[in-house]
Amino acid sequence: VYKEMILIDPNSSLAYAEIIALYEEDGDYDAIDDFLQHYANDDIRASFVDYLALAPDFSYESGSYDEAIEVTLTNNSAGKIYYTIDGTMPDPNSPVYTDPIPLKKGKHRINAFFENDYGVFSSVATMDYDIMPKAPDDPVISLESGVYNEPQVITVTVPAGCSVYYTVDGSDPDRSSRIYGEPIPLEE
Repeated sequence: VYKEMILIDPNSSLAYAEIIALYEEDGDYDAIDDFLQHYANDDIRASFVDYLALAPDFSYESGSYDEAIEVTLTNNSAGKIYYTIDGTMPDPNSPVYTDPIPLKKGKHRINAFFENDYGVFSSVATMDYDIMPKAPDDPVISLESGVYNEPQVITVTVPAGCSVYYTVDGSDPDRSSRIYGEPIPLEE
């Protein structure tokens, strides 16, 4: 009878509520989720959102990014989001999402699903990320290479968020070299 009411009036929240109550009496929350996802319109789904197990939403779409990102996972009802970041399929033993997931340089695949408070699982949502940070700008040295007749002082403009390593003996600098912090005096 209630399904016929829905055919006549697809916006009859009373008919949906009665059908849901019948499934709820049997403890068949999977059937409620399936029924709402396949037969209800968006307005009706919004009225009964706690029964739905929709796949989580990601704050970033799959794609390439030129800086580190933090991916936030959300859902529109109460429950838990389980996820993996190593490309494996998540299950109820996977970590429960609580904080944004930081992604640094490299390729990453996040798989996640939602479990509502009624124990209904959503499908698994997957996003792929390729984080390829841009190389920082080169440091700017105040003095051109050349021969000078008197001692000089070199200043270096360091790109934001970077450190500059240097040598004064002609060797190539590496992370064990001196870190630039103040002007470098060059004697004879």
